[in-house]
Amino acid sequence: VAFPDPPEASAETWHEVPEELEQGYAEVFLDLLGLEMVAEAEGTSTARYRPYFIPLSDDGKEAWEEFTAAVAKLKNSLDKFEPYRGVLAKLQGYCMRLTCILWCLRRVCGEIPTDSHIDAETIRRAVNLVWYFEAHARRCLGIGWADKPARLAKRILAWLARNPEMKDRKSTRLNSS
Repeated sequence: VAFPDPPEASAETWHEVPEELEQGYAEVFLDLLGLEMVAEAEGTSTARYRPYFIPLSDDGKEAWEEFTAAVAKLKNSLDKFEPYRGVLAKLQGYCMRLTCILWCLRRVCGEIPTDSHIDAETIRRAVNLVWYFEAHARRCLGIGWADKPARLAKRILAWLARNPEMKDRKSTRLNSS
């Protein structure tokens, strides 16, 4: 999902999660698990349950339109047969899923009322996450980097710089043959 820069190695720090933070996380998860499905009557006696539908507010619709326009612009800037278009095509689905998760989290944490619509702030937060992961997808696929032979050459040169004795071994083998 993500391809961050490798962190520096470190020794054990013995840091612990504070108990109040641990309790807060537990309460959030319990609240999320407590969200009820919506009952719908089927006929006279049977109830069918469905997920809760969350409408978009007017500013939420505007934020969604901005995001989808940005994705479309990026996608349309590529060649029609560029494989990365497939990655970009999935961003809208990811963003809406993240929007729903963030809306639920904001709701159970008391940041927004329980009956609120999905607003622009919730969508902007999801959009930030999507662009973060999109940047990592580009990095994983080498998009925007030097071409593959140039990247490979840089890795070989870096390895040789870390292992100077290997330069001499190769030149000795070549001279003796």
